[in-house]
Amino acid sequence: MTDENVHFRHTARFIVALTEAGKPYDLLIFPEERHMPRDQRGLEYQEERVIRFLLDNL
Repeated sequence: MTDENVHFRHTARFIVALTEAGKPYDLLIFPEERHMPRDQRGLEYQEERVIRFLLDNL
């Protein structure tokens, strides 16, 4: 949410469109980061979530 090039409003509009279309979605936000976590714990958490998503959905 702090990135000057990527605006959360676009994400919000996309969520609205997905909801209106009845499409499920997963969203992982790091509000204090620009594109991805930079600290070790944040990176590990992101990786854990990606792995969990893949295991649950493949």
